Amino acid sequence: MPSPWINELSFKNLHSQIDTDQKTDICIIGAGIAGITTAYFLLKNTNYNLVMLEAYKIAHGATGHNAGQIVGYLERPFNDVAKEFGLEMAVKGTKEINSGWVLLEEIINQSGIDINFEKFWGWAGCQNLQELIPKLENDYLRNLAGFDLNNCLIDKDWADIKYIPKHLEHTYKLVDKQTILENLNTPHVGFIACLGSQKGVINSALFCEEIVDYLLKNYGDRFKIYEHSEVKKIYLKSRSVEIQVNPNAEAENNNSELVTRLKQKQFFVKAKKVILCTNGYKNFQIVVKNQDGENDDLENNLDSRFKQKLSGLIGFMSGFQEEEAREATAITYFLPELEESFNSAPYFYLTRRKYGQQNYNLTCVGGPDLVLKENEHFNREKDYISKELVKVDNFLRKYYVYTPKKQFDYHFQWHGLMGYTDNGIRLIGPSKVNKNLIFNLGCNGIGILPSIYGSYKISQMLNNLLGKHSAIFEASIFDPNI
Repeated sequence: MPSPWINELSFKNLHSQIDTDQKTDICIIGAGIAGITTAYFLLKNTNYNLVMLEAYKIAHGATGHNAGQIVGYLERPFNDVAKEFGLEMAVKGTKEINSGWVLLEEIINQSGIDINFEKFWGWAGCQNLQELIPKLENDYLRNLAGFDLNNCLIDKDWADIKYIPKHLEHTYKLVDKQTILENLNTPHVGFIACLGSQKGVINSALFCEEIVDYLLKNYGDRFKIYEHSEVKKIYLKSRSVEIQVNPNAEAENNNSELVTRLKQKQFFVKAKKVILCTNGYKNFQIVVKNQDGENDDLENNLDSRFKQKLSGLIGFMSGFQEEEAREATAITYFLPELEESFNSAPYFYLTRRKYGQQNYNLTCVGGPDLVLKENEHFNREKDYISKELVKVDNFLRKYYVYTPKKQFDYHFQWHGLMGYTDNGIRLIGPSKVNKNLIFNLGCNGIGILPSIYGSYKISQMLNNLLGKHSAIFEASIFDPNI
């Protein structure tokens, strides 16, 4: 059963496999939202020629298998990031991520694509003091750093209010319980607080499909894209890059003779730079080749250190449609009972928006996840663990007020691969070992705005017109340490 976002694609343009060697300025690997927006800003802001390689189909990775929710924060708490990088760099990084809101609107307006993009006030619900205090402390530090306070509402009759530290009193407001339950769309009286923040919704897969059409129409002389073209090796040289690519015959054809024949073929893309926008995928090898033919230990270990830094986590989601119109929302439910059963974070997330030509409501829920084993490659056709989706069903029936009372069928159930970096911070910029390798990856569970900001930053890095006058080269929390 496809995701709802893949289901909305038109597939009006089919893009060929690579069938000859290529030479270009920049090669982008991965045609999800990170790769597509990187291409957009590079074509718009530079004069470079681009070749984009996608192992499967445009936007069919995490970009087409998410919950479609947009949020403007890091997955790690602000005060945790400040502790590691310093307050000034944490502030800078948070502002950079939030600049993605403006950049996304810029892309939509300047390209003229027709896509449903909504912004609204979303909520996160807490059930106890242990969940709430860290979030208030986080908001307190953000406020000291110059950010506006989030809208935190606490049940005025909650017995544990007296245990909230005095210095946090200005970070929340007291309201009646019903206000909290209405904001969270839940009948569950266990929630004692809700925290509001700017959120949004978009079909990031459809966004990518439309942007690719726009780029081919407007920059077709400088932009080539190849689907079903799987990268096997990336050879990094002192002044250039060479990428070995194999056509991925299994993706579209089960003819065993053709599969065998194409598997024996390989092509090479020669470029000045290569940009990895591959999220959790790492089914390729990075090889460093110095001019003198000898590599030091740091270079020899680049491939293994990259793969250790990035891990894959499979998220599971379900969605159902209903005809009754409701306003768009995005809600996170922190549930203490999930501490032992969820790998990434103990919460469910719910997104509701208009869907389809009839503008029915589509409610999507995710949360359960599965960590890929070491050296295990993600197989998009594999079912993995269907029972994970039972957790979604149980959550909906207990916590979401608009879940149909009678037994119903889910219109969509899907899973997708998310790329997590070892420190939970996106990688944006060139490798320390070889500047010809550039990263824009690691969604860490929330990838739309970070992907877009990373794309813009890379275009600025590669725009020779900015040179030394640009502050873009200052140290950042996103700098790859590999």
